[in-house]
Amino acid sequence: MTPRRSGSLLALWALNLSVSAAAPSTCYGSTAQGRLSQGWALPALGDNFQAYSLLGVAAGRHFLHSQVQQVVLDAYGQLKTSAPNTHFVYGETGFATGGRVRAAQDPPKWPVGGFFRAGTRSGGRVGYLAE
Repeated sequence: MTPRRSGSLLALWALNLSVSAAAPSTCYGSTAQGRLSQGWALPALGDNFQAYSLLGVAAGRHFLHSQVQQVVLDAYGQLKTSAPNTHFVYGETGFATGGRVRAAQDPPKWPVGGFFRAGTRSGGRVGYLAE
């Protein structure tokens, strides 16, 4: 990992800690017409998982309700034991205050029976270089 990239990851990690140390989350409204207060960030990188797109993390698209964040992190912790040779990648989850996260127009094309590390590129298709 280059010093520049490791510095960027360190900055994202520090931001995640500062945001996730907030008060518990509260949801308002419905799935279609709702919002989130005090959303908690999923870490961009963990022992056995990472965000699909660091650009998505930088754009603040990796927040969850505080209880959901804890369930997800607990699940990754259990998977670390039950699937120790597997590395998981999560997609965009939501903004710190909820709201609509617009989906990309072209989903990635997954190879049959294989894995790959997804890249990112600009042009409205962030995180979809897997073509």
